[in-house]
Amino acid sequence: MDKKAFCVILASLTLLILLFSVFIPGTASAQIGANGGTTTLNSDIEMMSGIPVHGGGHFTWTVSGAAAGELRQAIILKYDIPRGQESRNWQLELDEVEQYALDLERYLEQGEHEYQGANLRKFALLNYNVRDDTKGLIGTSNATSENIEIRFYFDAWMPSGNEDISMSDTHIPDAIFVPVNETFVGTYEIIHTNYMVSVGDFTNVKVSKGDFFLIRTPFGEIYHYSVKFKAGDNPNEKLLYEPFNWIECPLVLFLMVVVIGYFVVTMPGRFRRYDVMKNIKLHTFAKVLLIIMLLLYFFAAFGGIYFAGMYLWIISIVFLFISLVASKSIYENAERITQMPKKPETDAQATGKEYDAEGSETEEEKLERDVQCVTCGEIFTMGERYSVSSAPCPACGSIGAVEFTHADEEIPLQ
Repeated sequence: MDKKAFCVILASLTLLILLFSVFIPGTASAQIGANGGTTTLNSDIEMMSGIPVHGGGHFTWTVSGAAAGELRQAIILKYDIPRGQESRNWQLELDEVEQYALDLERYLEQGEHEYQGANLRKFALLNYNVRDDTKGLIGTSNATSENIEIRFYFDAWMPSGNEDISMSDTHIPDAIFVPVNETFVGTYEIIHTNYMVSVGDFTNVKVSKGDFFLIRTPFGEIYHYSVKFKAGDNPNEKLLYEPFNWIECPLVLFLMVVVIGYFVVTMPGRFRRYDVMKNIKLHTFAKVLLIIMLLLYFFAAFGGIYFAGMYLWIISIVFLFISLVASKSIYENAERITQMPKKPETDAQATGKEYDAEGSETEEEKLERDVQCVTCGEIFTMGERYSVSSAPCPACGSIGAVEFTHADEEIPLQ
């Protein structure tokens, strides 16, 4: 074989290999995302108390940029099939997209899959209709530049023991590439929200690259996580799930905040005496401490800062001690009110007599009455310890007097 013939054969083999790589179903020329593009997984999980804690959730895969065209090409290569005497049309028809979605569902149903700490099962298209649950596939070709979107529903349940959660795991985001035997090498974006009604808790947050916030409620916890990273540069951000921990349990923490918060707010009133003016600043300060406790309870993690339940226990007890010491110190050293402000004198008080609403003399006025001596006619005030018959006259010393209604009504001597 001469050199020229050998070159022709080598060129033919090379061309044949290239044709196989393009036209044989299930193969593609390059990894998806090699030319850029993003795979976004937007998900949510809702679970309620039970044995185990269970519920369900939703997945929405969105492939954009160059990666969308590469995935579409891989799906066309595998699922676009000749029909009767016709050759392949290099477009995706309804039944071909349905077959792709069915293969994706079968892969997800095989074995057990874990995502955001939950075990997943019973996967299906969200509306059981490929027309409603996919975009950018039906009726498209290699020339289409539209994004690809796929929506699924699933059941979920939490483990019965403590579980480390890998929030940036790409196992589920990669699932849409499995039916076409491809891997993804572009940019991942994970956006997830978890709603859990139970006594369980999420703690030990280790997030350095993504955004994370955690909200506690008396009935459970809500957390939201989002991150974006290149394939091969996974930040491996984690979270710990605990079925029950009395220090971190959201219900126990809420009861603790309510009880200790009540004593923090009422502590100033417990040291205030009736003869001391109310210290408005002290009472306001106690209310501010309670507000801080409530904020730290509800917003457990925000802006990259995580405030564990253990620290909330400590700070609540410290706030109670501060409120106690401040209240005791301020009110024990407060100046007492020694004289009450005087009320304006009434006419009755100015004359030395008091009358009730009907104009009659009061009980106090009746204790000391003006009487007239029956001997000399002297008018004097009879003390409360004497009666009319025993009252001594200060003028003549005679015993016995006559009582009359008003001092200006003298009784003539007999």
